[in-house]
Amino acid sequence: MSKLRRFGRMILSFAVVVALGGVFPPGGAGVAIAADFGNVQGNVSDAVTQSPIAGATVVLFDAATFEPGISEPVAESGFTSASGNYLIFEAPAGDYIMVAQAPGYIPEFYPEAFRPEDAVAQTLTGAGLTGIDFTLEQGGLSPVRY
Repeated sequence: MSKLRRFGRMILSFAVVVALGGVFPPGGAGVAIAADFGNVQGNVSDAVTQSPIAGATVVLFDAATFEPGISEPVAESGFTSASGNYLIFEAPAGDYIMVAQAPGYIPEFYPEAFRPEDAVAQTLTGAGLTGIDFTLEQGGLSPVRY
């Protein structure tokens, strides 16, 4: 293969890697592709009536650095549809503390915890997480800062 053709392929490969969010490591010995991303999906419903809660918010926090009252969400929040279902699309892989909240309901940490310290971190991989469901109890004020 000619040098010009190899150079053209190298430039094309670089453009594809950059477009996909990849990075070149120091030294340029190879190409490292960006971390995996995965979807988080589930349902939010009323704890008593089992009815879906439309417009609830589900937020992910980095489990390693989560501090109640200080932490900022690290991924886009998901909002529930009329059927109570939500999807957080392509969040970076990692360990997350998850919380759901809705006006008039007490916020809930996953799984079924009212206090952040009782939450169980969930590991998100490229395969995604499904069945991350919340059942909220009426009586809370929202929105709440964690």
